[in-house]
Amino acid sequence: LSPHHATTTIASSSDTSTTSSSSISSSSTTNPHLFGVIQGGKILSERIRSAKETSKREVDGFIFGSFGLDETEQQRFEAITSIIPHIPSHKPRLINCNGDPIDILNHVELGIDLFNSTFPFIFAESSCAFVWNNHPSFTSVKSQSVDGGNLTEGNRKERDLYISLKDPKFKTDQLPLVVGCQCYTCKTYTRAYIYHLVNTHEMLADVSLNLHNVYHYLVFFEAIRESINGGFFSTYKQNFIQFYKI
Repeated sequence: LSPHHATTTIASSSDTSTTSSSSISSSSTTNPHLFGVIQGGKILSERIRSAKETSKREVDGFIFGSFGLDETEQQRFEAITSIIPHIPSHKPRLINCNGDPIDILNHVELGIDLFNSTFPFIFAESSCAFVWNNHPSFTSVKSQSVDGGNLTEGNRKERDLYISLKDPKFKTDQLPLVVGCQCYTCKTYTRAYIYHLVNTHEMLADVSLNLHNVYHYLVFFEAIRESINGGFFSTYKQNFIQFYKI
């Protein structure tokens, strides 16, 4: 980290703390839900200082800022674990992240509650549909074998995270995107029809895939909450990773 970058990062963290105080003071009469931003870049000492200062403010939660840039996975891990001990455990924490299932599971394990990600939309724009198994019944992995067919959703046997509706193999496929999915797209259209929409460049293709991907993503988070409430999140995560060999 260059001296100039370090100086800029420290100044930015200080400015963020000052701005947070001003924002809280000016909005005290309207009582909105305010989240304090924790900055510091790659300087762990600044991350910790920012966390301590922000925790002194009357905020409703915390945003872990300056992530999703060029940090390595190890740098992100070190930064998050250095911040967590210095903020109240009862207030939610939000982070910008890649948003793929394993990324989400890793961050939940570190103590992150909320996520800002364009993951479902990016895949929809690429004509891809989420098909990974995340139905709440999948969280009952305490009594299931990872290699068992009961971990698949409906009659789906492949272990894919997503499928591309540009693939000609779906041209005559009369199944929904995911068997058993309750989203509007899966209850209304077949893979063959969406394949047709994608390959004729119809706007409905993106709309349909966005509807499905967002719904599928939300069910994934429902499954995570169920595993946490049931006390078997670690098992859920382990089985998920082993099942998809990621």
